[in-house]
Amino acid sequence: MFPELTSGGGCRKRRLRWRKRGNRGGRNRRIRTVVSDHHHTDSTNCSNSQNLVKVPLGCKKFLDINVWNARSMCNKTTTIHDFILDSDVDVLIICEAWIGEENPVVIGECTPSGYSLLNFPRVGDKHGGTVIISKSHLNLKVSQITTDDASYGTFEHACVCDIDKTFRLVAMYRPPPFRKNGFTMAKFHEEFERFPCDVDSLPAAVRTIC
Repeated sequence: MFPELTSGGGCRKRRLRWRKRGNRGGRNRRIRTVVSDHHHTDSTNCSNSQNLVKVPLGCKKFLDINVWNARSMCNKTTTIHDFILDSDVDVLIICEAWIGEENPVVIGECTPSGYSLLNFPRVGDKHGGTVIISKSHLNLKVSQITTDDASYGTFEHACVCDIDKTFRLVAMYRPPPFRKNGFTMAKFHEEFERFPCDVDSLPAAVRTIC
């Protein structure tokens, strides 16, 4: 019983009715407990080690090869250096390097510790050129295509291989044709048609063209 004020200043008692709670929220049910005398046995006693396969950790099955068109490495040395380390790339191919035949300052700033740089400058022009930065343990060396007709005027190429010549990497870049260089698509198709055959003539178990 609770008191309730009236308009005359009096007080009257009011009886509150208790309402039954609905069952929309679900009923409370007890969780069944199962008691067993079963003892857990060590699963190693039941394993067959002959079915287990050893998975080597931290090994790479494939090389991580990246290709950039830098349009001058001279003003991007920090970007290139940080990208190689942050991405942990195995090989970075840079087209349009624009570093000429010798540029030790740019080469030193772009090459992190544990990596090696190979430079393939464009002949007779300070622009263009290809650079390959790779992990030193890959032991990539400059390789040459030595076929009789291995002369290409409409595109640049850089060829490297490992010391055992089991892997060969060829980077190719075609400068855009314009009036000054006189390049045409017909001439490019003519040269590129025999290019894969020239690469295939080189001794290597694996060949990759980028």
